[in-house]
Amino acid sequence: MRKSYFSFGPLVNSGRLMSGAVGSVHIADGTIVSVDIGDGTIVSGDIASGAIGRPHLAQGAVLIYHVGSGQLVGAAGPDTGLGVGERTIQSGTIGSTDLSSGSVRSGHLGDGCVVSGSIASGQVASPHLASGSIGSGAIGSGSVHGFFGATRHISSGTVGVWDFGSGAVVTGSVGSGAVQSGNIASGSIGRFHLSSGSVTSGHIGDNAVLSGSIGSGQVFTFHVASGGLLSGALGSGQVGQFHHSSGSVTSGHIGDNAVTSGNISSGSMGRFHLASGVVNSGHVGSGAVTGSAPVDLGQWAFCIASGTISTNDIGSGAINSGHISSGQLGTYHLGSGAASPAARSVIPIYSGLGVTSVTAEVISGVRAVYIDSSGALAIAMASVSGRMPAIGVVFDNVLSGIQAIMYTDGVIQQTSGLTDFSGYLGRGVFVGRSGQVTTVSGSWSSGGFASGDLGQIVGRILNSGAFLLRLNPVNWSGGPLGFGAITGGVYE
Repeated sequence: MRKSYFSFGPLVNSGRLMSGAVGSVHIADGTIVSVDIGDGTIVSGDIASGAIGRPHLAQGAVLIYHVGSGQLVGAAGPDTGLGVGERTIQSGTIGSTDLSSGSVRSGHLGDGCVVSGSIASGQVASPHLASGSIGSGAIGSGSVHGFFGATRHISSGTVGVWDFGSGAVVTGSVGSGAVQSGNIASGSIGRFHLSSGSVTSGHIGDNAVLSGSIGSGQVFTFHVASGGLLSGALGSGQVGQFHHSSGSVTSGHIGDNAVTSGNISSGSMGRFHLASGVVNSGHVGSGAVTGSAPVDLGQWAFCIASGTISTNDIGSGAINSGHISSGQLGTYHLGSGAASPAARSVIPIYSGLGVTSVTAEVISGVRAVYIDSSGALAIAMASVSGRMPAIGVVFDNVLSGIQAIMYTDGVIQQTSGLTDFSGYLGRGVFVGRSGQVTTVSGSWSSGGFASGDLGQIVGRILNSGAFLLRLNPVNWSGGPLGFGAITGGVYE
């Protein structure tokens, strides 16, 4: 057999073939490799359907515009014709950066395909949640905020009674002032819901606290308002001596005959505790009443007030000579017929001796007096014949209509300044023109006497301020000078 000349190299090269001379039947399987195909030589019509598989595609060869609509199928996608459950997309191949904004919609997600790790923090908002999709187990502890929280998750008025599970609301769940009177159902607050000291006076209604509401021993002094305890509030025998404050028991609190001798401690009764007239003769012990004299204890006990013992308080023969201090008995202390001749010079005229000594006018200073037609004492005047003669001398200042003491005899020592008899010692004193007791002349005679005056001698001067009163009821005309025995113009 003759050997082919062409067996030693290619007999036909590219320049020897006509355009379109080589068809698919002329090419053996596997004859064309990647280096035999020029750039852009193969177009979509040159590739038979299904001829390109995964091994034919280089990494990164398929771009976004090479994939037709609906051509990518996942594990849950439909049959591609290449086998049941053919997965075009490998598990875990698509990341968040592979998805454009809004490209994943509700129809693209299979049931249960979105788990907690698939959702970034803060990506689920209220529009993403279907009605009723959040159950009690889906909410974390402390995640729901109300009006006073950082974010208000609860609409006003949307939480009702049945929305709370038993024990779901604790102290930290309720904001300050969030629970008002209308939010609490009647009878819902028990004693265990109230914290210590939370119930004050303004929270308790009228008559709301009954006897059973107060624990034993819980009511103290400061819990009771003034006047809050009435007689019916105290049990029999509940008030003892230590329950009374000082001065709290007054006369109106003690019943008749309630206080007996055993109820009064020694020395507790003072004079202010005794009502007027309650102490009678039988109530006073022997020797219990003392006067101003010192008692055995060295104290001055004045049981008898000054001036309280009158004539009727002294028994017959009770006053002896030792009971009367020196100089205490005057003429007016002696009864009728009891005056001795030695005492007659100091006997005054006063009511009870038959002579009325009430004044008819004001008498002041040392004045000679007479008795007027009504029987009253008036000032005697040497210048007025109707006011003479004088019957005595009044040494007190007395208003009209007041009883006065009139003296007729005695040694009269006048207070300094009431008279001055200097230079006239041993001489006589007369009734003056205005009733004063005066000498014949001098500063106290008020200018002396007139020729028409009456003269009446009253007594004799002992010293510059004293005279011996020895009144002579006889009077004469011409004043002191008309008496007759005149020596040097002065009555002797």
